[in-house]
Amino acid sequence: MLDHHKKLLALVVASCLAASAVQAEELTGTLKKIKESGTITLGYRDASLPFSYLNDAQQPIGYSIELCQKIVDQIKVKLGEPDLKTEYVSVVARADFGALLTQINASG
Repeated sequence: MLDHHKKLLALVVASCLAASAVQAEELTGTLKKIKESGTITLGYRDASLPFSYLNDAQQPIGYSIELCQKIVDQIKVKLGEPDLKTEYVSVVARADFGALLTQINASG
């Protein structure tokens, strides 16, 4: 009887692990859009020192940009997409946040 319980427990554990592996492969929502488009879009403020601002080459830099880049690096690993492109979109005022969301939703 003990062997039967061990086998049943092993079967349940194996089933749970298999189900977890399948669920990990199924992408939905934003990650699915990013994988399908091959691009991740990041909004930034162009004059919010030291968090985000433009350098002399007009490229966004700052603490929040560095943090976002670290997150993008992890998304690349998760999706298995090392060549994922990052698109930066300047958001100047709070009203522009809606425009950013509209652009993201339109691209996916």
